[in-house]
Amino acid sequence: MEQTDAEIIQATIDGDTGAFSVLVERYSRDVYGFAFFMAKDKSDAEDITQETFVKVWKNVKKFKPEQRFKSWLLTIARNTTIDYIRKRRHAVFSDFDDEEGSNVIVETLADEERLADEVAELAESAEDTTDAVKNCRIFIVQSLPCDMKAVCLLKKYQKS
Repeated sequence: MEQTDAEIIQATIDGDTGAFSVLVERYSRDVYGFAFFMAKDKSDAEDITQETFVKVWKNVKKFKPEQRFKSWLLTIARNTTIDYIRKRRHAVFSDFDDEEGSNVIVETLADEERLADEVAELAESAEDTTDAVKNCRIFIVQSLPCDMKAVCLLKKYQKS
């Protein structure tokens, strides 16, 4: 019989160093998928995933057994992702700020989001209605601000 998350967490707290690896194996795909969708970069998603599990390891004693572990984990992943994205953006572009506070690089970057006509074209070329709906949902979620995007993703992972 498979151990529950609560049993694995208790074993981790009790000093079983191998127990935590079971949690990492069980949930790393979910955390990575969440981080990749938010950060849109494989390397960043890997870093975020690793950093998330380090934070979980350090704070495992703070986990409350009445909570669902997956919800707690994805909340940590959400916060880690948002912090990571904020740090990355500031570190990369802040060197290009002028005296007025404008950033030439940020103001001249091409928008990577799909335009509405591109989404419509994807919908028309979709094999069936479910592909069209899926493409529209992806576009809508990707166009949301980071914190709202995280809420949608957390809701998706709560269902699974």
